[in-house]
Amino acid sequence: MDTTAVLAEITATQTAIGAVGAAILILAAVAMGYRWVKAMFF
Repeated sequence: MDTTAVLAEITATQTAIGAVGAAILILAAVAMGYRWVKAMFF
């Protein structure tokens, strides 16, 4: 059984999940910051 391809697939999947998670966190931070700035000035 060749595990190299399986391990590569798992690594790629983990990388994609990590990127999506990071993007969600960044978007949440931007949304919070935007809401805070709006509350400060308007």
